[in-house]
Amino acid sequence: MAGTSSTTPELLQEGAGLLKQELLLGTEALQAAQQLRALLRERTPGQAMPEALGQLERVLGQLTQLSRRLDDFLARTGAARLTAFFTAQPPSQLRTGALALLARATSQQRALRRELAGAQALLAQGKAFADFHVNIMNQTVASDTYTKPGGESPELLRGRKMFDANV
Repeated sequence: MAGTSSTTPELLQEGAGLLKQELLLGTEALQAAQQLRALLRERTPGQAMPEALGQLERVLGQLTQLSRRLDDFLARTGAARLTAFFTAQPPSQLRTGALALLARATSQQRALRRELAGAQALLAQGKAFADFHVNIMNQTVASDTYTKPGGESPELLRGRKMFDANV
């Protein structure tokens, strides 16, 4: 790895600082994602949802900026990842602490991915629920829903809709 063998203590400090900032923002993003998922699960109406989304978007924007700074740092040091940078450093307390923080950051990222996947699943479920009710409001013909395409059904012959009062 070019550039990592002759690193200065300042670069080591900078790398550790970026890692700490990533952990702080990751914790904030995880909390925002958990709040959003809870609101989606409870189907909370009103102002709470836009506020939760705004909070998550703000934190994810900050994480994007931090990611750019991390990419610049890694380009300057010649390391492919922070793990490679810190493992290439001579043993020190800062290196040991940074490697421990890297493990926490990895588990935090996994937890954030799980929360966001759960929120996406809840959104998909909500969309399917809304689509179902839009079909009801549009008076979907019963045969489109309950019979094979092209097959004739008594409902189609009678001209009744799926949710007519006499069905």
